[in-house]
Formats: sequence, structure tokens, C-alpha cells
Amino acid sequence: MSRLHLFELEDQPWLPASVRAYSTDCLRAFFSFLIPRTRVGERLRNLLEAVGEKRILDLCSGSSGPLGPLLDELAREGLDVEALLTDLHPHPELTEGLSGRFTYRREPLDARCVPPELPGVRTLFAGFHHFRPEDAVQILADAAQRGRAIAIFEPSSRRPLEFLAVPWIGLFSLLAAPWLRPFRWRRLFWSWVVPLVPAVVVWDGLVSCCRCYTESELRQLGDDALERTGARGRYRFDAGCDGVRGLPAGVTWLVGRPIS
Repeated sequence: MSRLHLFELEDQPWLPASVRAYSTDCLRAFFSFLIPRTRVGERLRNLLEAVGEKRILDLCSGSSGPLGPLLDELAREGLDVEALLTDLHPHPELTEGLSGRFTYRREPLDARCVPPELPGVRTLFAGFHHFRPEDAVQILADAAQRGRAIAIFEPSSRRPLEFLAVPWIGLFSLLAAPWLRPFRWRRLFWSWVVPLVPAVVVWDGLVSCCRCYTESELRQLGDDALERTGARGRYRFDAGCDGVRGLPAGVTWLVGRPIS
């Protein structure tokens, strides 16, 4: 199927902020369960070591996504990394309980035009599908033009099995509601009494699958960024898809870095 840029409920201004926050909590917990079963940590570590960097500039962070378990994994392997979380609509209160390796930029940051004074390997987890092709190319072009490495990971795709898995994530949001930390009575209300959270998770999950770029489309976006910036020969992009241990799912990735 062709990519469809449908609307996500989390992007709608009328959605209650608490529903948006609790949906994000659920997805963060799910990705934290999923990511350790993939090669994301390995690819991120290889990129950090290749460019000699120990800082991450996370774009479209929301409430940090899977970076928490990823940094724990890197630390166990002897690589201590710090992360600066950024978002166009920052909500630093959502990072309650995160370790001291995280800081949250309180000023809005547009992933298409990152201030040059902000260092680190740029990462984007489960957020690249929010951008139409023109904006996606601009994100990649900005990284290439600045000579900054970038790593993009998408745990959704347009494969049929991914669509079939989305309702199970909605069920996960129901079962996990009382166990997510910090505990919130309102999360239980929006999950069990008025089940808006699972509805948002399922609808936005299906839309995310429709919006996601394939490996070949990611490569084309990278080529377009290199053409736009004239960075071909000085910068390169690689793309692929890794499986998830024990699950019929995959994580699509795009990694860009300067050529030594």
C-alpha cells in the first residue's frame, strides 16, 4: 500500500491533555518492553562510537520514549551517555522519575531546524512518520548540513502483520494502566471507565502504520537530503529493518553520519 498521511488523535488540540499524556505513558512502556528485543541499542552504540560522541540530542521526545532502557543498556556495556530531550511542544513534567542522565529542554525545538549550538547524536524514536516527505527531508538535510549524526527508529510499518498487532497494544494499555509509574487515578478513569486511552492508542497505532516510510522510501529521503545540501561524499545514510526477538514485528531504521 502507498503511504497515507492520515490524522492522529494525539495531534488534535481538542484531545484532553491527560489522555494525551497517559497514551504517551502507555506507548513509552510498550516501547521499553519492545526495544531491548531488537538491535536498536547495538546500532546506537555503534553510531556513538563511530563519531566519538557521548551525548544524545533526542528530537520529538514526548516523555523520553525508549531512551531510558537504551541508556541503561549502554551503561552496562561501559558507555555512559547523557541525553537532552526536546520537543516542539515540550512537557518536561512527563519525565518525572527519569534518571539524572536526562535533561529536558524547556524551550520548543523544531526538528527541521536544530540550533547549531546543540551537540550530540540526534535521535528520533517512533516520531519520523509524523512528518510529510518535504519536512522529513529537511530534518535529514539539517543533520547532514551541520555534520551531525542522526539515528531514526520506527517500530511500526505498513506490513500487514503490524496492523494486526495494533489492537494488542490497545489491550496492553488496559492491562498496564494501574502498573505504570507514577500511579494516576485519572489514568485508570480514562482507561477503564471512559476508555479513551486504548481508543487513542489503537487509532493512532493504525494511523502510524499507514504513515510509516519503507526502507526504500527512507533511502530516497536520504538521497534527497544529500542532493539538497550538496553533502554527497561527505555524509552518508543507511537504512534497513531489524526483527524483534520472539515477535512477528520489526523496527525500521535510518542512520546518517559524516564520512571520516
